[in-house]
Amino acid sequence: MDVAPFHDEPGRTILPALRDGRLLGQFTAENIGELLMFRSARSHLASSPPAHGALESHSLQTMAILRKTFVALLGGSLLAVGVAMLFLPGPAVIVIPAALAILSLEFPFARRWRDRFHNHIKSLLGRKGNRP
Repeated sequence: MDVAPFHDEPGRTILPALRDGRLLGQFTAENIGELLMFRSARSHLASSPPAHGALESHSLQTMAILRKTFVALLGGSLLAVGVAMLFLPGPAVIVIPAALAILSLEFPFARRWRDRFHNHIKSLLGRKGNRP
C-alpha cells in the first residue's frame, strides 16, 4: 500500500501515521514538533532523575513566599490602621507596636523599628522609676 502526504488546505501537509498497514492517525507539522519536544523531554527525564528533595525545596520556597506575603499584608494593614489611629480615636500606641512585631517576623527594617521603639519605652519606664 503506497501512502503519500496530502494537503487538506493550502500550505498544510498531512502525513499518515501507520502501524502494520493500519492508519493510526495523522501528523501535521505542528504535531510533529510537539511529538519531538515531548520525546526530547521524556528522554531527558529518563536519563537524569530529579535531584533528591527538589520537590520539597520548591514547596519550601513557595511556602516562604506565601508566608512573607501574608506577613506583609497583615502587618502592613495593621500598621496603616495604627497610623490612622494617630489622627482618629483609637489605641494607636498598642496597634503600631503590634504591627511592627508582625512585620518584624519577615522584614529587617521592621525589626529595627521594633527594637528602637522597645528601647525607647524601656528608657521612658526607667526614667519614671528613678524619679524621687
